[in-house]
Amino acid sequence: MTLLEDITRQYCIDYLKNTIYYIHMKYPTKFAKSDAIKYIKLLETNITITESDNNVLINLANKKIEKRKSRNMGTYSLNNDIETPNNETRCISRIWANGKIQKTKDGVIFGDRCSRKRQTDKYCFQHNANNPHGDWNTASTSDLIKNYKTNSKIYSQIL
Repeated sequence: MTLLEDITRQYCIDYLKNTIYYIHMKYPTKFAKSDAIKYIKLLETNITITESDNNVLINLANKKIEKRKSRNMGTYSLNNDIETPNNETRCISRIWANGKIQKTKDGVIFGDRCSRKRQTDKYCFQHNANNPHGDWNTASTSDLIKNYKTNSKIYSQIL
């Protein structure tokens, strides 16, 4: 088995494992954890990829990459070439950032700093009108901490 075939096989197994696990998480009463484990073990031992399967998978992967490139045109790029403004011209608003929490030696940082350029003396256009999480350079309020505690998926892992 070539390296490409081995990588493709592992990618397929990982994708199918995630799909099986997702089905279990979405429908736990109809698809128990024991069922998910049983099917994952079957996958790992019984999946084989032929050369023709490999070519089909490579073509699908290329189509997916092209689709992602076209969807991201103008806003994001695969190389993430967008520059963040320097600290003097950067918005000081705190953003949710998918519930990001960082533990530092000085304490805990909730969220992240907005990466847009300021439009006013403090904020970008968006946060000048709506700033629900407060300023990045101020201490976190109890309401903000409560919001992260209830809604952030990584809160219990970090703290």
